[in-house]
Amino acid sequence: MKFFRTFMPAAIALLITLLATPVQAVQVTGAFTGWWAQPEQQNHGLIVSISRLPDGERIGVIYWATFDESGNPSWLLASGAISGRSIEAEVFRFDGITFMQPAADGSAFDEAIGTMTVAFGDCMTGEVSFDTEGLGTGSFPIERITNQPGVACSGGLSDDVMPHDLPQTFRVEMTAGTGFEGARGEITLDLRPGRGEFGVVTDNLPEGLYALRVGGELRGDFEAAAGDTGTVGSMRFRSPRIPGRLLLDFDPRGQSVEVIDETGAVALSATTPEQGRFMGGNGQPPFDLPDDGLTEIEIEFDNAGVFPDASARIRMEAGSGPGNGARAMSLVIELSGVPVGQYPVRMRGRELGMIEVIDDGASTQGTLQFGFPPLAGQQPFNFDPSGAMFEILDATGTLLFSVDFAEQMPGTGMGPGMGGSPGMGGGPGMGGEPGVRTEIVITLEPQREGITGRAEARWEQRPGRSEFSVRLDAVAAGDYALFVGGIERGVIVVAANGRGRIEFEDPASIDDQPLAFDVLGQTVGVRGPDGTEAAFAGTMPE
Repeated sequence: MKFFRTFMPAAIALLITLLATPVQAVQVTGAFTGWWAQPEQQNHGLIVSISRLPDGERIGVIYWATFDESGNPSWLLASGAISGRSIEAEVFRFDGITFMQPAADGSAFDEAIGTMTVAFGDCMTGEVSFDTEGLGTGSFPIERITNQPGVACSGGLSDDVMPHDLPQTFRVEMTAGTGFEGARGEITLDLRPGRGEFGVVTDNLPEGLYALRVGGELRGDFEAAAGDTGTVGSMRFRSPRIPGRLLLDFDPRGQSVEVIDETGAVALSATTPEQGRFMGGNGQPPFDLPDDGLTEIEIEFDNAGVFPDASARIRMEAGSGPGNGARAMSLVIELSGVPVGQYPVRMRGRELGMIEVIDDGASTQGTLQFGFPPLAGQQPFNFDPSGAMFEILDATGTLLFSVDFAEQMPGTGMGPGMGGSPGMGGGPGMGGEPGVRTEIVITLEPQREGITGRAEARWEQRPGRSEFSVRLDAVAAGDYALFVGGIERGVIVVAANGRGRIEFEDPASIDDQPLAFDVLGQTVGVRGPDGTEAAFAGTMPE
C-alpha cells in the first residue's frame, strides 16, 4: 500500500491500509447467521440472525444468552443496522413474563437497556462490545460454533446471492478526467450464485500508482505499467476470495467508481447501474409484451366444485425494468377458502410449485409468486404463461381449480428459447426419450487471419438435463463474448494459460448459467477482446 503513504498523512495511510487488507475486509452477510460462543466465559454466547425486511433493508438480530446480576440465566435481545463488518444494535431486556403466559395485546414487557456492537474479523471470529444499564460496559471475543447447512461464508458479496437468483453482469466504459485525455478504463461485474467478480482495467494512463475509489471509499491501489501498446493496469476483486484477488466485500452496483492519481486528481470515472444485465434468457423477460406501458392481467380460476366456497386467481404484472433495459415482471397465484395444507400448481401438465395455505385468523389463504428478476420470496419467472393451462390440485392429485391463459395475452410472443414450460430451455430443454443420451460437438472455425487457438461448442441432452458449453484453448487472455443465434449470451473469461469455458444447464446449477435459449440449428460465434468482429464461429446442426 505504498501509494497511500506517498500522498496521505501517515495516520490516514495506516487506516486505509487496514481497510484494504484482504484478510481483514469482510461485510456482514446472511452467511454469518448461526451460533457464536464466548470462549472466555462459561455457558455464554450469541445467536446471530441476519434478516431482510420487506423493503429490502438488512438488519442483524442477536439473542444474547447470559446471566443476570443474581446469576440466573437470562436472555437479552438486540437488533440493529448492518454497517460493513459490524452490527450496531440496541439491547432490550424482557421482564415480568411467566412460563407459558397467554399473549397480552398492548402490554409492553421489553425495556431498552443499552447498545451492543458486534464486529466480525472474519467468518469464524468477532468481537462484541456493550454499554448497558445493570450489566455495565465491556467487551469479549466470540467464535462461530455452527454454520447454516448448504451456505458458504466468504464475508463477500456472493454470500447474499440466492441459489435461484439469475446471474447478472455489466460492462461500463469509464470517462477520462481533465489532463488524462486518451486514457481508457472499463468496469466489469459478474455476479451469480456462489461467485461474484468485480474489476477495473485501465490503459494509456501515465505510468505510476493509482487508487480505486468505489462509492466514495478507497478500496486499494494498483500500478499502471508500460505494456506493448501503452500502459496497462488492473484491480480485481472476487467473492469468495482466491489468490491474487481482493475480497469483494462491497456492492459496486449503483456506485461512483473513480481512479485517482497520487495528487488526488480523478483520472477515470463512471457510475455503475443499479442492476446488471440479467443473464437468464439473454437478460430479457421470459416473453415479449405488446407495448412499453404497464401491463396487468388478473383472471379468476374455474372452480371444479370440490370446495364450492373457495376461490383462486392468477395475476401478472409487468412494468419498467431494473436499470438494464429489461422489464420487471411478476406472476402471482392466490388461493383462499380451502383447508390448511399444500396444493401443487401445474402449468401445461408440469408442476410449477406448491401453494402453502395457512390460517391467518380471518381465512385460509396462500400464494405462489414468481418474479423477473426474482425478489425475496419469489421463484424465478423463467417461463411463458401465454397459451397455457394452469391447474391447482390437492395432495391426492384431484383437480380443484383451472384456468386457460390462451386468450388472455393477445400480441405476446415467446422470448428466446423459453420453450413453454418452466426452465425447459426451449427446444433442447429436458426432453428426450428416457435413458437416451445425445451429444453434439462442433469445432468453431477462425474467422479472420491472425486468429490462433482452438474453439469448441458442445451440446448434450440426457434424461432430466440439457447442457451447452463453449471452450477456448490456446488463445490470448481476455474476455470473449459468446453469441448464439446472433444474441449475446455471456462472456468467456480466458486466463493467462490461454483457456476459458462457459457452461449453461437446464435446470441450472449453482456454478452454471441457465440454458434459456435454443441451441440446435443456431450459429455460435465468439467475439475477441477487441470486440470488433467474430474470432470463431460455427453452426450447430438441427
